[in-house]
Amino acid sequence: MGVLLGWVLVGVCGGVEYPTALQRYVEKADLAFGYSLASTNVVDGAVIYNLNLTSQVWMSSAVETPSVWRHWLRVVVPTQLESSIQSGIFVGGGVNSATPPVSTSFETLFLAIKSKTVICQLGQIPNQPTVFTAEGRPRVEDAIIAYGWNQFFLNTSKPEWLPRLPMVKAVVRAMDAIQDFLPKINVLKPEKFFIGGASKRGWTTWLTPAVDNRVNAIFPMVMPIPNTEHVLNHLWRSLGLWTFVFNDYLEFNLTSHLNQPIFQKLAEIIDPASYMPYLAQIPKYIIVSTGDQFFQPDSSSNFYEGLQGPKSMRVAPNTDHSLRQASTQLIDNVANWMSYIKHGDPIPYVIQKLKQSNTTASITIFPSIPPSTVKLWVATTLSSTRRDFRLYICGSPECYQPVLWNESTLQANADGSYTASIDAPAKGWTGFLLEAQFPSPYAQNSWYSVTSEVVIVPDTYPVPSCGNTCGHNTTSTSQ
Repeated sequence: MGVLLGWVLVGVCGGVEYPTALQRYVEKADLAFGYSLASTNVVDGAVIYNLNLTSQVWMSSAVETPSVWRHWLRVVVPTQLESSIQSGIFVGGGVNSATPPVSTSFETLFLAIKSKTVICQLGQIPNQPTVFTAEGRPRVEDAIIAYGWNQFFLNTSKPEWLPRLPMVKAVVRAMDAIQDFLPKINVLKPEKFFIGGASKRGWTTWLTPAVDNRVNAIFPMVMPIPNTEHVLNHLWRSLGLWTFVFNDYLEFNLTSHLNQPIFQKLAEIIDPASYMPYLAQIPKYIIVSTGDQFFQPDSSSNFYEGLQGPKSMRVAPNTDHSLRQASTQLIDNVANWMSYIKHGDPIPYVIQKLKQSNTTASITIFPSIPPSTVKLWVATTLSSTRRDFRLYICGSPECYQPVLWNESTLQANADGSYTASIDAPAKGWTGFLLEAQFPSPYAQNSWYSVTSEVVIVPDTYPVPSCGNTCGHNTTSTSQ
């Protein structure tokens, strides 16, 4: 197992003591690990090997069911495979099942075939449904995460309650299985891995480089979560309430711990900002949504400037947390990003210069190479009392809020840079960003896009920080 070896710092860095509970959990030996080949499928452009992977025992059968984490790991070997020591894992969700899934995700197949690389889809992150013995009912997705957070806040000496720990370890064990399996089918053993995933799997993506030096690039999607406490404060100040998709966390009044010492104990373990020395060493392609139900489109302002090493933003206009409105375009971008890294070619990027005030704002980008197109995207909130760019403001049934982003094409300045300036609206808030498109050197009619961060004008918030009273029993309710 390649975990931690020559990788984890020992001691204290930036106030974080290494190794952290996450790193210790992943390093802990677990005899449950194993895998078997369940089936093989031939599809157009690839062969898919369905591995039944057992990654670990989480806590114990007395605490949760299932305690043994099992996953379907779909290994996609493209027909036009380029010999390489590079592979990748797309971290996915789904529920536990006795038989392999009927289909492999579009994202995994597309990435494998387009990049001519073995890409694997890891399912059931987290294992779900999970039944915690103390309450006896099934939980999935955020409901699992929230229950574990609550148990940790009740007893911070038990970090193993945090589901993020086994989620990360499952990715590590998937790398172990892939390295063992591929030579058995006469495919070169990979030494390096792209890791990517969306939402909770995006958070898992952020953390995996901190525990395994086989990870040489990451693409976290719709999870702008480094500096977690600042990101959550930013969300509250923007909306004056907790967004409706936080209801699993509000069930336990978990936001009441925000801005308290106990929240810092959580952050030291699972906040990606706690692992900046590891993240600085690898390329990061950070994909976020303008209309995310969970986050503000400018959440990256809480961490991006301080994030060291190779990095690029990809803000996707007119998308929500699912990214379904632009999935094909985004995965094409990721495939080209992968190809740059695999071939050792320079990755195009932009340097941004942002200016904000209460009356006007501007963005200037300096592309590393001339782009084919640079677009300006602009949207203004429908609300004059909430800094609210979400496309959906309630669920079951969904409440659509058409905060739509309009595009225009910019011309280059004399020095090759691009600039856009926007005045504050008469009411509400206006957000804008610049997108630079670069034609792919690896495929026709294919693009690699990077963006600036989102800038919002006026540079004001409708409410102050919730301070020490951030629980769900505040004057505003979730929406």
